[in-house]
Amino acid sequence: MELLYQATANENEFVRTNQNYGFSCSCLTVDLDKEKNLIIAIYKSKQLPLKKCLEDISITKDIPLRFK
Repeated sequence: MELLYQATANENEFVRTNQNYGFSCSCLTVDLDKEKNLIIAIYKSKQLPLKKCLEDISITKDIPLRFK
């Protein structure tokens, strides 16, 4: 869980959508089960500037923005 906390540590780069819930932009190093579409293990996490994800056209449709 500590690795997930690191991915949201900077409150200025975290968008709250409902009290304790929200999203940020992070880069994760993980093991995947591609057949089940699951993350099996997380090895590294790094929070990135939110702007980086908001400008990434390949993931923008999946970001839960209120003004979309």
